[in-house]
Amino acid sequence: LERDWIEAETTVEIERPGTIDALILTFAAHLTDGISLLGPPWPDEPSSWDASVWFLPEAMMAKPGSVLHVRYRFGKPGTVDGLSCTLR
Repeated sequence: LERDWIEAETTVEIERPGTIDALILTFAAHLTDGISLLGPPWPDEPSSWDASVWFLPEAMMAKPGSVLHVRYRFGKPGTVDGLSCTLR
């Protein structure tokens, strides 16, 4: 393994107005060219790899053109695990 921790982030432009009070995360691993694992490896059994809902501590009001930036970290030395997001 190159690393045994997760750090992922994305930026999304908002198209419709509304309230953001939770995010849904799902698992995807790109293992090598042409080989990916999307979702839990055992689809008929409960797994920590299933999509999870992260409720935000405070709701955010989004309007068209707003930009949502989301970062998720797990197991990275020297950082706090969890989800963070900002709306601009």
